Amino acid sequence: MIFALIGIACGILLGYFTKFGNNLDPQYSVYMLLFILAISNSIFTILSKKNMDEFKIKYCFIYVFVDIIVAVVIGFVSEKLGLPLYLAVIFAFGNNIYKNLSLIITSLTKNIVKQ
Repeated sequence: MIFALIGIACGILLGYFTKFGNNLDPQYSVYMLLFILAISNSIFTILSKKNMDEFKIKYCFIYVFVDIIVAVVIGFVSEKLGLPLYLAVIFAFGNNIYKNLSLIITSLTKNIVKQ
């Protein structure tokens, strides 16, 4: 847990001091949003499966890569067609993140109750 807090603090400081967001072209904001959501979705999915038997680290990298590719491709097609198809990706990732977060919380509460 302490490593996660240190990582979050380092990320915030790095983002603040490098001012990464100021250098981005606004036309790529949808892609960055989809990229961040894809990574978040993958992380929550991996964390929710951590206590299960089918958890394997090699599949985690494949899962993250596939999530990013699908999100960016749908975002690209969405811009070329002029339709907001990326909203469906945002909804799907948000729904999946919520579902996996509830699984994580349920798993944690079961472990607390057992003790």
